[in-house]
Amino acid sequence: MESSAQLSQVKIAILGGSGATGREIIRNAKQDPRVTEITIVVRRTLEEWKQEDFSCEIKIIMLENLDNLEEIKEQLMGNDIFISCLGARQKVGSKEFQRIERDVPANFARIAKECGATYFSYLSSMMVNKKSMIQILRVKAETEELINNQELPIATMFRPGVLVNRDNDFRWIEWILAKLPGSKIEDKVLAYAMYHHAVNETLKVKKGERLNSEPLKLAIENADIKKYADMIKKGILQNEQ
Repeated sequence: MESSAQLSQVKIAILGGSGATGREIIRNAKQDPRVTEITIVVRRTLEEWKQEDFSCEIKIIMLENLDNLEEIKEQLMGNDIFISCLGARQKVGSKEFQRIERDVPANFARIAKECGATYFSYLSSMMVNKKSMIQILRVKAETEELINNQELPIATMFRPGVLVNRDNDFRWIEWILAKLPGSKIEDKVLAYAMYHHAVNETLKVKKGERLNSEPLKLAIENADIKKYADMIKKGILQNEQ
């Protein structure tokens, strides 16, 4: 049985933490007293990940081949939240793109299920469709389905529009699209929403505030991502403590 303190605290495992959105999620978590531990699964570490800058324990698992997540499963045990922000550029080729965008995140979800995680979130995209002629929209739709098939307690698909102002991850296509009409979102806003939704929903489960025991499968679109972040910042929605 968990203590009262443990019911107000979470442990987080994140895949793709060195990417723009992943690093922003980690920045949100690093001084949050509700977080006791962050495990970052990456192929490369960042200079900013120094234990002295974190109020929680930080664990960095360097894994050159992300196909081998099974070998680190024991190290992921005990995490309440699993977040996948892993992504690839389409120039890597179709086969490699599918491996990184679909196979690895789906496997991470399977590991999360086997580790007894409460919450899993996946950085998807707006307009996902398994029948789409656009590879990224088709592959991300397939990934969502594979994750939902795991029947985790809570599985949340974040479907942002065009990401604006990614830290240290400039992309010409996003720069061009950001100038045009259409759905877009600041990367920091996306990360803020992803982080707080994960922690808040997980703490609700730990405290017994979520009465429905059926798996909860959510898809949060661009406008609702921004709305959720704004409501948390303004205190309209209160963070779970």
